[in-house]
Amino acid sequence: MATAFAAVEIDLDCFIDLDRYPVHDLTSAARHELVAETREQMAGTGSFRIPQFLRPEAVEAMRTEAVALHDRVFWSEQDHIPYFSADDESLPTDHPKRTFQHRESGFINSDLLPPESPLRQIYDSDVMVHFIWECLGVDRPIYRWADPLGTSSPARTRSMYLLRPFLRSRIPTSDLEVATFIPSV
Repeated sequence: MATAFAAVEIDLDCFIDLDRYPVHDLTSAARHELVAETREQMAGTGSFRIPQFLRPEAVEAMRTEAVALHDRVFWSEQDHIPYFSADDESLPTDHPKRTFQHRESGFINSDLLPPESPLRQIYDSDVMVHFIWECLGVDRPIYRWADPLGTSSPARTRSMYLLRPFLRSRIPTSDLEVATFIPSV
């Protein structure tokens, strides 16, 4: 089987049902269909959702870990437009670039996560980075934010959104949810 990366790759089968979602198998027809479905969702809404992506026991382990680190979460609450740029008053008030949304996010610095952490392993997985890159359909690679101090910055961290369902009394979910935005230049 052609896998996305090296033999030293993290064993994602502990976290993801790879029979159902073979994100690691570049030759799988199911993987190609999944990427096509996520791109379709991205084109329609700017985000995608893969139901029951994570195994229930992985969700519980991540929830336990996130709750244990709750006191060390960096919370960000802000109103912004989808493009994270300034309000453009030259556009009509109903234009998408003038549609503000409220966001509350919790971020856990990656240096707080031990190597055996499910959150850390998914974040560190080259297979996951490659899979998400393919799903996004962008013409250039995506990268993890490697600076352990920088990963607390909401403007630069994407992986930490995995924590959102586990915090603030939300019901844990096994779905993978990815959203993207176009940063201002």
